[in-house]
Amino acid sequence: LDSARYPRLGAWVQAQRRARRTTRNTTQDDQGMISGNRRISSVQIAKLDRIGFEWGSVKQSGWDAKFALLQQYVMEHGNARVPRSLDTPQYPKLGNWVSHQRQAYRNQKLRAAGREPRQTQVISSAQIAKMESLGFEWSGLRKWDWDAKYALLR
Repeated sequence: LDSARYPRLGAWVQAQRRARRTTRNTTQDDQGMISGNRRISSVQIAKLDRIGFEWGSVKQSGWDAKFALLQQYVMEHGNARVPRSLDTPQYPKLGNWVSHQRQAYRNQKLRAAGREPRQTQVISSAQIAKMESLGFEWSGLRKWDWDAKYALLR
């Protein structure tokens, strides 16, 4: 968000989120200021809380929205095997999002093994756990798709 009416507001909002994230492992001084490069006081945090400030990032809220669609898909289809091409009004770009989650998971495994992935997608352990709670398969549809096609041939 950056316009004539709200100059650099988006950057300021991001700075507040970043400052709060860094405060979780720091201490406050006598004036309630948090030590570190970015500073935000407990009073400032409380003021933002009072107006309903969203501390999660836009990326996180976007992830949560797509995860909710995945939950809906599982309820409707009984599994989390979303086709990569799925892009409907009910499930906009869900197949693409699922593909990105799989890539992020592969990236996570590479980083854990001390290797640097070529792609930049990331996924948190909490997000991995949420996906797995739905029965999400990280390897994708290949084996399931083969088995399903074989069953059709029989």
